Amino acid sequence: MATCKTYNGLIADMRENGATLQEIGDYFGVTRERIRQILNTYYPQGKPLLAFSTFKCARLLGCSRDTFFKYASDLGFNPTRRGKRQYCWTIEAVFEVYRYMQSKECIVCGEPVPIKQKFCKSCAKERWRYRNSTPEAKPAHLFTKASSAAPAAEAPPPYH
Repeated sequence: MATCKTYNGLIADMRENGATLQEIGDYFGVTRERIRQILNTYYPQGKPLLAFSTFKCARLLGCSRDTFFKYASDLGFNPTRRGKRQYCWTIEAVFEVYRYMQSKECIVCGEPVPIKQKFCKSCAKERWRYRNSTPEAKPAHLFTKASSAAPAAEAPPPYH
């Protein structure tokens, strides 16, 4: 009996980690219908809520479904398919995508930024200042930025 519990538990663990019924059946040498029957005996009241749809994951994390799917795929997570077009993700995948989204960095200086931003506050101010400056001030702005990074040579004469 202990072997049967271990066998059922192993099947349930594989299913929770995203394996399809066919993959589990191929692994144990049985049909996917038999795997479904074993899972129904292991979870008599139905499968516990350990998997979330892509829509629910995106809503929880505050992003689009495409963004969530891209991040999860980039991290190497494979969804379980329910029905024709519905993908389900494990709680581990949702958590890792959340951590990945929280670790976003400013594209200029590398400071951590909130999920939907590309720039930190200081770089955003600098970007706004540059975009709203006059055309004559833009080259000077770039020159002063470059001079702070390395000792600059003399400024070139203005062209007339």
